[in-house]
Amino acid sequence: MTSTSTNWYILGAGAIGCLWAGYWRRGGSDAVLITRQSSRDQAIALNTGTATQHYAIDTIGIDELQQSSLTIRFLLVTTKAQQTLPALAAIRSRIADDCCLVILQNGMASVKEAFPEHRVYTAITGDGAYRTGPLAVTHAGRGITYIDCPEALLQRLPTTFLSIERCDNIESRQWRKLAINCCINGLTAIYHCRNGELPGLASSQLQRLCIEVAVIVTALGEAMTAVVLEQNVAATLATTAANYSSMYQDIEAQRETEVAMLNGVLCRHAAALAIPCPENRHICTEVARLEQEGIPKRGASNPHIAQ
Repeated sequence: MTSTSTNWYILGAGAIGCLWAGYWRRGGSDAVLITRQSSRDQAIALNTGTATQHYAIDTIGIDELQQSSLTIRFLLVTTKAQQTLPALAAIRSRIADDCCLVILQNGMASVKEAFPEHRVYTAITGDGAYRTGPLAVTHAGRGITYIDCPEALLQRLPTTFLSIERCDNIESRQWRKLAINCCINGLTAIYHCRNGELPGLASSQLQRLCIEVAVIVTALGEAMTAVVLEQNVAATLATTAANYSSMYQDIEAQRETEVAMLNGVLCRHAAALAIPCPENRHICTEVARLEQEGIPKRGASNPHIAQ
């Protein structure tokens, strides 16, 4: 790898990071995964739903990157929202002054405030993906990724295989995506199910959650009705029916979840606005319990589930 690289570096080797790395490599573009540990001769196993293909991928450990003379000019960040700023701080010395940062994640991490001199672009995705191994990912549901970047940058993204569109109102779309995630992710962890199984397990709870989330988001200035949110949630669940949500995957892997950056954010705003939010508080409480206890075996009864 050259000292000043025009490769895309990917910070966050989770499901979405591996998905994008796989599609970049499938299209013949170079990409480098930034991982916790240094390793060589790695390959992405990309399951597109019909077949699994393996693509050689360069990886570099954070320690190795810190000690190198590399300068990163293009960086895709797919870490968990709560991990984003610490992860970026760890490699900041390697990030070029004119680096282009694309932040693709749930939640609303304040990267632009931390990197005011850099070109920071926000992306949100409707794609569903889950890992089946360290660098093995299944593309379980196809959606659209929106990004607030110039056309020239869009052409450097894996648009041949992923639906990626420019968007001028990305903050509004962020709130809509956050609302949908708040209705889906925590419940799939609590009910330990795939996205498509959720309506049959928690229909009344989903409805109550949509009503509550819509009230809070509307009070924050983003017009949203419970009916429209229910429709968007239903469409997302149908599109990603075979997917395990990121929060389910985190609980299963005994990792910290993003619940504080999703339902927790709404709870904090609701408290400031004096809006009751029992459904979101229940999600936060139950996910916190699961972070400690883990997900029961599939098919086992869960005494903490509440309809």
